[in-house]
This record gives sequence, structure tokens and C-alpha cells, in this order.
Amino acid sequence: MKQAILLNFISLLHKILTTCFDKVLVNWSPKSDFKFLLLIMYLYEYTTGWNIKYRIVKMQDSQIIEAFLSIIGTKKEAEYYHDFIMATRVLHLRKNQKLVEYQNQSSAMSFIFKGSLVRKIINPRGEKRTIMFHTDGFHEFIKSYDSIYFHNHTDYEVIANEPTTIVSFDYLKIMEIVRSDLRLLNYFTEKTEELLMTLDLFRNYHLSLTSEEYLRWLYRNYNFIFLKFPSKEIASFMGITPVWLSKLKAKLNS
Repeated sequence: MKQAILLNFISLLHKILTTCFDKVLVNWSPKSDFKFLLLIMYLYEYTTGWNIKYRIVKMQDSQIIEAFLSIIGTKKEAEYYHDFIMATRVLHLRKNQKLVEYQNQSSAMSFIFKGSLVRKIINPRGEKRTIMFHTDGFHEFIKSYDSIYFHNHTDYEVIANEPTTIVSFDYLKIMEIVRSDLRLLNYFTEKTEELLMTLDLFRNYHLSLTSEEYLRWLYRNYNFIFLKFPSKEIASFMGITPVWLSKLKAKLNS
């Protein structure tokens, strides 16, 4: 009874914060109170994270796999359901643990069930640069495109930003199953198109806006990045130093 009351309270608080959050973003401008925006964002993350943790903290790996199959719309009556389960496994990553190693070859595809990761490219000088963020609600599917399509070693690594639960499966094997189900094929096609569209948006705005304008655009459209990821990763993603990012934040708050 107490748990039900608590969950109802959390749900109500979450709805209120979501409404406030959307209103702030719609009316936000450089002259807005930056601290208030951050407060709403932190509260939004807190209530959302609490709710998610309550639901999955006691889930077994088999339940996580079944939940994943339900998310992508695979029914237990499907002929390939058992094959899908047998080809899938659950990984529990610690913070800073690598999902994809640099100079590795892998045909695995991963789905973020809970948590977040950072993709970092490593140049010939050994310097690392953050190139993409992944969460359980944004770019949640991860695969090594260079390994799968070009049979090359990866020039990047993917690292857990926090304790993260991953559903992993062999991409090539699963695609054999997916091709037999038009609905599943459409699902993965739409996810791929969604990824390409977002990458294109990030690139276009990054190239066409100043650092200050780009920061403002990120806050308006991808505010969760500032909730989930450290400033040093965001600065690296933007191609600026953490100090400069801090100055830009202060300027937007002035």
C-alpha cells in the first residue's frame, strides 16, 4: 500500500516537473534564469531515475531480455522468439568500463536497457575526443559499424558513463531473424534513420553556429545531455575546453 502511494506521488511529481520543464524550454532565452533551468532539469532527472530504478532493480537477466524483446515488439508466439533469446545476453557494466575497445573487431549490437555511455574517437596521436552520447532513451542501439560493414578495427571506444545494463546480441545472426519479419525490419530501419538524422543535425549545427549558439541549441533540444554527462565530455564533444564551456554557461546566465 505504501509503495503504491509512493509511486503515485512520484508519478504526479514527474508530470508536474515535465510540464514546468517543457514551459521553461519553450520560453528560454539567454536572458532567462540559467540556474532555474538547471534546477528543473536536475529535478526531472531525479524523479525519472527514481522511477526507473524502482521498476528494474530486482529484474533478473532473463526478465531484462524478455522486456527488451517486448520493447522491440517481439511476441512470444513468434517462431523465432526462442532463437532470439538464445542469441542474446545481458551485460552489467561498471562506470568507466568499456563496452567497445579501441582497435577491436566485433559484430555485436547492444541495446542500452538502463544507463548511459560515451563514444570517444582516438586519433593517431592517441588523443581522445567525445563524438557521441548514448542513453537508454537516445541512440540506445550501439554497434561497431566499421567492423560489421567494412571488417575494419574500430578507431573509437565506447565507455560506460555510469553503471549501465546492456542487452547484447550478434548483429549478423539477429539480422537473419529480422529479415523474416517485416515489422521488425521496419523497426530497425526506423532506428537507423533516426540515428542518421540526429548525426546530421549535430554536424550541421556544430559547423554553422558559434560555440555559444551551439550550446544554446543543445540546451533547447538535447538538455538531458547536461543531466547525464560530465562537463568535460560535453566540452570535448563541442570541440572546446572545459574552462571555455564554463565561461559560456556563465555568459548565458548573465
